Amino acid sequence: MSGAMRNDILGVPFTTDDGRKVVRAKAHAALSAYVPYLVVPTFQSQTLDGVTTVTGDAVTAALDAVASVDRQWGVPQRDYESGDIAELQQGGPGKLNVDNTTGAILATSYLTFMPGASAILGQLDGADQTANSVARSCEAMNSATGVAIQVQFIPDAHVINV
Repeated sequence: MSGAMRNDILGVPFTTDDGRKVVRAKAHAALSAYVPYLVVPTFQSQTLDGVTTVTGDAVTAALDAVASVDRQWGVPQRDYESGDIAELQQGGPGKLNVDNTTGAILATSYLTFMPGASAILGQLDGADQTANSVARSCEAMNSATGVAIQVQFIPDAHVINV
């Protein structure tokens, strides 16, 4: 038995060769690069040889569709079409669209997601990490809302306030 982890199963996070933590999921709609999405199991079924089983394959979902509980999430680093198998980043260096209207984002700020807006963005969570922190900024954000900046994603499920 090999010790290698499979990376072809939807919804199962894995580490890439360059150290990023990612998860693959079927895109529920067109996905925009650097915008966060939920990763949720489905109740899709398939029938093989007359036997129907639930696949449980992971799909993406809009971030504003859940209560405030720990959720699996991911941020695509490129655009995807609806139905594509998307690779969503959960840990390591990457980019995130941010909004600085809740406070100045410094090069060491912790960030959380801002669901409920027309475009889901990262926003300031504070100088210290909290249960809501999903990333740490690697650069200050001194420009308009919706700009992608370099961040270090903090892996694992986080509280996403809706």
